[in-house]
Amino acid sequence: MRNHYVQIGILSQLKGYRIKSNREAGNGRYDICIYSLNVRKPAILLELKIAKEFRLLEKACEEALAQIEEKQYDTELKREGYEDIICYGLGFYKKQVQVKKKI
Repeated sequence: MRNHYVQIGILSQLKGYRIKSNREAGNGRYDICIYSLNVRKPAILLELKIAKEFRLLEKACEEALAQIEEKQYDTELKREGYEDIICYGLGFYKKQVQVKKKI
């Protein structure tokens, strides 16, 4: 949970973008959404997972990306007109982090 608040604090400094956290979307609640009021600019979905071991960091990232897709967190963004939606899965183990982007 602490990682979640650190991310929001860092991202809140972005100019021209808004941050939403733990909001209902699709069939669940995403961790973080970053979006511009201009739907022509990309929107970003971040899902964060904690790994129990260092070697499981990549698996945590993959689980995060799978959750975004399975729970259809991008549904509301698409309905609002966003076409460019970038999804990232972040895995944390202690002070280590790994990031994986949906291709």
